[in-house]
Formats: sequence, structure tokens, C-alpha cells
Amino acid sequence: MKFLAVFLLLSVSAFAQTDEISLYDSSGNATAYIAEDMTIYLWSGKPVAYLYKGTTGLDVYGFNGKHLGWFEKGYIRTNEGDGACGVKEVITLPKFDPL
Repeated sequence: MKFLAVFLLLSVSAFAQTDEISLYDSSGNATAYIAEDMTIYLWSGKPVAYLYKGTTGLDVYGFNGKHLGWFEKGYIRTNEGDGACGVKEVITLPKFDPL
């Protein structure tokens, strides 16, 4: 919980400087971003979800009101616990070892 609080403070600082937090997929591609109003947008500009401060952290909801998961420790996790995407600092990519 302490890490989440620190991460949120850093995120707020990032908002103040860049107005958004980029989210990356497991391949390291920037696929979406969290805007200053806590809306999650695809890079195409389409809004797809929003963050809501719940009792245990930040919940992710679709615009249909359906709970999609959580934003915690830099990751967006589904209701099943799978990682959907995350901030650059938490995405780990496999190392490529050329022959």
C-alpha cells in the first residue's frame, strides 16, 4: 500500500509536467495513456475507460459502468489478475540474444 501511495504521488507529479501517463503493452509499445482527468485513451484518441479512487486503490471502469480491473503498482490488471498494460518503469521485456 505504501508503494501505491508513492506511485500515485509520482503520477500526480507526472500529470503536472506532462498532462498524461503513457501505458505500454507487453511488447513495449505505447498503446494508451491516462489523461489528467483520469480517463484512459487509446493513442488514436478514443476514450476506453476511466480510473476511480475506490477503497483499496484505483479501480478501472468502462464507460458502460462495468468494473474492468485495477491500476496498482504501475500496472492495469484485469479482474482475473492478468496484466493488461503498465507504465514504462514496470514493463519488463525479454532480452533478445542474437546468435
